[in-house]
Amino acid sequence: MSFRFGKFVKEEISHQSLQNFMKNYGKSYSHRKEDLFQKIEAELNSENPAFTETAINDLIKEEIKYGSRRSLFLAKFSFADAKKINTVEKATAFLFNITGKKSMNLNTLNSIESNNFKISKDLNTEYISLITNDKQVNVNSIDICFTYFSEITVKDKEKNQAINQVKEYIWVNIDIRHRNLIIRIHPPQNDIFGKNYSAIQLFNSIRDLLSETINFKEMISYQEMLYDLFKNTTDVSEKPFRDRIKTHTHLIEPFIKNVSQEKLFSNEKYNSLLNERIVDLMERILIQDNFKEYIGYAEGKVAVLNKMHFKDGTGASVQASSGSKNGDTLELSDVFFDTRKSIEKEQKLKTLWIDWFKIDDTNKENIAKIKTKFETANEYLLIHFLDTFLIKEDQEYVFSKLREYDTFNWDR
Repeated sequence: MSFRFGKFVKEEISHQSLQNFMKNYGKSYSHRKEDLFQKIEAELNSENPAFTETAINDLIKEEIKYGSRRSLFLAKFSFADAKKINTVEKATAFLFNITGKKSMNLNTLNSIESNNFKISKDLNTEYISLITNDKQVNVNSIDICFTYFSEITVKDKEKNQAINQVKEYIWVNIDIRHRNLIIRIHPPQNDIFGKNYSAIQLFNSIRDLLSETINFKEMISYQEMLYDLFKNTTDVSEKPFRDRIKTHTHLIEPFIKNVSQEKLFSNEKYNSLLNERIVDLMERILIQDNFKEYIGYAEGKVAVLNKMHFKDGTGASVQASSGSKNGDTLELSDVFFDTRKSIEKEQKLKTLWIDWFKIDDTNKENIAKIKTKFETANEYLLIHFLDTFLIKEDQEYVFSKLREYDTFNWDR
């Protein structure tokens, strides 16, 4: 039987990934997306293809698992729950219980049946893989891909409404060794910048499905994780400016001395407080005057704060961005600097936007930014990868940097 890409699989694979695939095999890749699909199909169905169907299936798997603009739910589970599924025998029984499948390895992502559109609330299982140790006894992780079909209302160029048939993919990775659950979804655009209603419904569905075996720990430390990320990112960005101000503190000392001699304040401690405030103000103005340097890359700088949203115990809310069209930016926003003390007192954050610097190994001058948004709840940390085109290495790079923080050490 000749190979063909499935209708819904085509929608998941990016034009850039197809070009990269062809380039890796020394094939022409300057074509329209549909032409590339046809070229790959023709090559694979030829007498001596340059690549195998396994290579194509690996491409499909990678695109569905990682892909563009993904949102990831991260949750923790206990050692006791990990022991319930840490052998091949236990994991196979667990998979049969939640999927009805007796297979340790399944891949029907591009099967003919997977193209048949059928509205249903039930989850279909199209991919299963157990990653075992060398002795094929203990299981390190489990990958499952669930799918379902839905219909969405869209508008064409003439503003006419139409119904689109959509196949949704939910990629679940149960990392038994590190006791992590990662759920990858492709949310609607308004979910990322809204309340995540659709995404949270999906998370709840998977949680309920797994709940007989795995209970997710409520970890208030997710908010502490974001604070650590915020603190480290801003400290590194501000350090060059802080160091510059230190060389000019001698300009402040005479003024503080005169204020002290005038006994303007009844309590002497306010003189040192005044000194601290003036230094802070100088740092703030220096940053605002050199904001491109503040948000730009420098050696040793891993990431930069793009936006933050802070709500204190009284319910007061502050949001500031480095790219707002309304001028409410970190560059101009005094309220951001004023809020810093409150954030440092609380040492918790619920929402944070971070841009990560990634240096090209082959060209050190080529520095990309990976845009992310972090949100927390009691049961999970939600990470949105916001870039239109994203590869597996980008996501893994961000995870590698997160694990450098003690609070992100998921091995604990």
